Amino acid sequence: MKIKGPLLIATAAVIALSIPIVALAGSNASITITMSGPSVAIDIEVTPAEWQIEAVGLNSSYLKDFTLVNRGSVRVDTTIMGTNAEGTGYRWELGTFPGYNQYEIEYDIEGFGGTGNVTTTPTSFVQDLNKNQSERFSLTVKTPTSGSSPGAGESIQATVTIHAVQG
Repeated sequence: MKIKGPLLIATAAVIALSIPIVALAGSNASITITMSGPSVAIDIEVTPAEWQIEAVGLNSSYLKDFTLVNRGSVRVDTTIMGTNAEGTGYRWELGTFPGYNQYEIEYDIEGFGGTGNVTTTPTSFVQDLNKNQSERFSLTVKTPTSGSSPGAGESIQATVTIHAVQG
């Protein structure tokens, strides 16, 4: 009968340990929570969107005013870049000063915005433009000092691109 005592104690211990395990058995359910940031819309507008210079000549300057407006939902920083000017039989390289078949585009941001040259690589332009805010600027095209120039009925064309990213 000595074995009965330890056997009863061992059996009682097994039952005592089994009860919490049985109480924990069950099923789980989970909730997936998806969190998204606010909607971001980057949208800028430049007016006017086109500029036609009539009767362009060599060694001349042409100035035009523009307005840049942030129509998006966030503050933006912008860059500006231009292209070489091309036409039928003509090509002017965009440079930092006029020369032989090389023309220049300068920008001037109103107020304390600064001035600079438009180049074929993106250059920092208007920074910290808040939504619904506008900024006035001018562009000056300086034609080549010498080289080829479009004649009557001919044209040469270049593009200036302003790119915006969230600031």
